[in-house]
Amino acid sequence: KGPMSQAFVTRNPMLPEEYFSAPKVDSFVHQMNDGLHNSLLECDGKYTVVVKTFEGMGTIIDGKRDKKFLPSQKRMNKFAADAEKMTNELREKGVEAYQFHDRYRSIVTVGSFEVLGRELPDGRFEYDPKIRAVMKRYSAFNVDPALARQVPAGSRGVAGNGVALIPFDVQPTPIAVPKVSKRSLYGAALGMR
Repeated sequence: KGPMSQAFVTRNPMLPEEYFSAPKVDSFVHQMNDGLHNSLLECDGKYTVVVKTFEGMGTIIDGKRDKKFLPSQKRMNKFAADAEKMTNELREKGVEAYQFHDRYRSIVTVGSFEVLGRELPDGRFEYDPKIRAVMKRYSAFNVDPALARQVPAGSRGVAGNGVALIPFDVQPTPIAVPKVSKRSLYGAALGMR
């Protein structure tokens, strides 16, 4: 037996406990997602990959374009509708896709995974091969070569990977699947937010 025969895997004690648990959803966010088709709250896995993020609150405008700027509530409703449209089209293609909405954004995710990855002996982290495959497949830059050839020479446009005329994020990101806390369920039952 070698010197590492008694070694074992453990969590990093320097990381806080909440790093290892799924993010909790409060009653207001739970109500926003309750009853949605393909809600991320219904995902059975521990992790998923965000393939599209619709952010609605962080926009900088200048004096020329401020009349075209839509109020945040309208933008958030449009983003929620686009997230649902994208999720439904992915589902029609046989992809395990989910939608999720919170106070600041709407996201579309793909996949359900039990393992995020592993720490390498040199201290670096490596995502699970299944997660890496989803990240590559649903990147905005993963364009079918036949589609890329259809872009006219000299045009300023760039072919992008997407669904329902909505491009994916440039860098899809794995996240922990949010879970509804018991406290938020009881609060929602009492009409509290």
